[in-house]
Amino acid sequence: MRWPWTRPSGVGVSLHENHVEVVQVDPRAGYPVTGCVRFSLKETIYKNGFIMDPAAFASQCRFHLAAAGIAGRGASLCLPSSMVVLRILPLPRMKRKQAKALLQFQLEEEIRLPFANPAFDFDYFPASFPVEAAGQNPEETGALALLAAAPGEAVERLEEGFRQMGMPLAAVDVKGLASLRALRALQQVPEEGTLLIQLGPDAVDAHYYAHGQVLLSRWLDINPQDYGIQQLFDGTALPPADTEAAASRISEPFGSDKSGQGRFNEDDSGDGFTDSPTSVTIGQEPGDSVQTWTHIESGHPGGREVFAADLQYQIDRLFSFLQYTLHRSDNVVTRVWLAGRVPYRQEIATRLSTHLGLPVETLDQPRTPSGDLADLAAFGAALRGVIPDED
Repeated sequence: MRWPWTRPSGVGVSLHENHVEVVQVDPRAGYPVTGCVRFSLKETIYKNGFIMDPAAFASQCRFHLAAAGIAGRGASLCLPSSMVVLRILPLPRMKRKQAKALLQFQLEEEIRLPFANPAFDFDYFPASFPVEAAGQNPEETGALALLAAAPGEAVERLEEGFRQMGMPLAAVDVKGLASLRALRALQQVPEEGTLLIQLGPDAVDAHYYAHGQVLLSRWLDINPQDYGIQQLFDGTALPPADTEAAASRISEPFGSDKSGQGRFNEDDSGDGFTDSPTSVTIGQEPGDSVQTWTHIESGHPGGREVFAADLQYQIDRLFSFLQYTLHRSDNVVTRVWLAGRVPYRQEIATRLSTHLGLPVETLDQPRTPSGDLADLAAFGAALRGVIPDED
């Protein structure tokens, strides 16, 4: 998705369900991370890509960014994967203005989306891209395009919130594309069928890449906060999970949110600031930086094992969806990469590798000079206009 671009801002923002992560990079060679911050907001202010109170959103974002020493004239924003629809579709090659008008007509008459009045954009796949990799018949399909769409009202409110913040949006991005830009900067372009699993503070995203292109991005129905477990990174505590929800999730490990609209808590209120929970370190592996899991008092010490089992289950479902979407009977994934807040990384990677029969590895992610972990999608968004998006 594109917005008018003047020059690289060097500031990338990644929106999660309840959290916001911001990364600033130096656009010079090497793209060092000069600052990053993550913080949560009350649901009366922000929820899963939707700003409820633009003035409060702007005020609190300014506070956190100023405390982290992050400043810029604009920002590139990554929307939550759960609010974005990606579609691969045939689209005759023509001038961009004409192609967008054709897509607008198709969205009104032919393409069905789960929301009205979408904000959308598209890009053509390169001519060298093998269309069969996207489940298309090469004898019947000409040019292919990737359509990205999100609720127009939500995007407008985000624009207003960032305008009030004094950091207007230079671009709106999707996490699968921003993460691909980050991988290019890290010289880890996924040419073969690669599934990237990104664990965030309150959500897990999955992106499928082949031939250096993103073909699918999905939000997995699994929240690390629902397992009686908390993760603390670099001394920054996440807000406490709800004990009743955690107990329910562990007793029904494969339960799901049927609404498809994310998790809303109508009773939440307050000034938008959350207190840090009291934590107890129960394990840490070498190289995990400051990584603590906190058991809340739910009486379910097996949250760690259930989380691993649920993650395997969600990936199994995703594999089936990939085979159906790409019209393949074989497994299109040849390797799995783990990124983000990966708890007990070696244990999780080994379990997944054994279960899937595929190589699984954790990615080295960019960090600040003080060792703070930078969100991969936010890092990629900060590089928009710095790292060229290959056609």
